[in-house]
Amino acid sequence: MIGEAVHRSGDSGFAGIARRRSQERRNIRDERGRSLRKGLDVRRDVLGAEHLTSSLAMADKFMTTFQHAVTELAWGYAWSRPGFNRRTRLILTIDRDLHEGAIRHGVTAEEIKEILIHVTAYCGRPEGRHSFLAAHEALKEAGALP
Repeated sequence: MIGEAVHRSGDSGFAGIARRRSQERRNIRDERGRSLRKGLDVRRDVLGAEHLTSSLAMADKFMTTFQHAVTELAWGYAWSRPGFNRRTRLILTIDRDLHEGAIRHGVTAEEIKEILIHVTAYCGRPEGRHSFLAAHEALKEAGALP
């Protein structure tokens, strides 16, 4: 049956297999390109153009691989899925780099404090302290704290 379908389509033998595999690779490359472009757009919207430009500019050849992976997977896939709005995603993933984006998207200083207290209970005091210090600095810079 499979052989008949392949034969009827005119795509038989090794040449047909090679053409299909080549097309599959092009499709994957195209999808990755779309995911990367979408990721750059989301990342720019959440973190700001200056942060994105700075992060990409500081990446050497070795770190560019990491930047592409994070942008494609986290920002182009996870952050682009339906189900949660940006504010909810910021609350779920708040970290040292996302405080400013969280403020820009309506997360209050009080909410960030409560998030960090909760995270500290699970991640431990050293990470909690670093998170509080980073949040404090970002909130002060953003004018969200007196």
